[in-house]
Amino acid sequence: MTLTSDPFTPELTKREQEVLGVLRQQGGELWLPELLQISKTSSTIVKALEKKGCIAIEEREVLRRDLGVPQKRDRPKVLTEAQTKALDIITKQTRYSLLLLHGVTGSGKTEVYLQAIAPILDSGRSALVLVPEIGLTPN
Repeated sequence: MTLTSDPFTPELTKREQEVLGVLRQQGGELWLPELLQISKTSSTIVKALEKKGCIAIEEREVLRRDLGVPQKRDRPKVLTEAQTKALDIITKQTRYSLLLLHGVTGSGKTEVYLQAIAPILDSGRSALVLVPEIGLTPN
């Protein structure tokens, strides 16, 4: 919600004036739950302020942000001989190639994929890895 710039303010109750004061102190814009909590008021008061033209309430999309602690880079796992051979073949490709990495579930194919794209990511480019099972996605 946002304070409006309309200079005309109809008669306000003391409580409505207090809520507007909180909104002004917070820079004139707050999320509804924050205003309700900070001013210790109800949505009825806020809706009355909207009806009187003192504030504008609008819906906005909230995008998630990663506020967590940056994680350390994973260390590559030690590959088996077969995985190392497959990774060597993949990384020696100099142009687009169609390759099939075949192995039973749990044989370490995903680790080979991740180690194959690591140099690409390190060079500042991007890569997309599609996994058939969400459980195979590394943490």
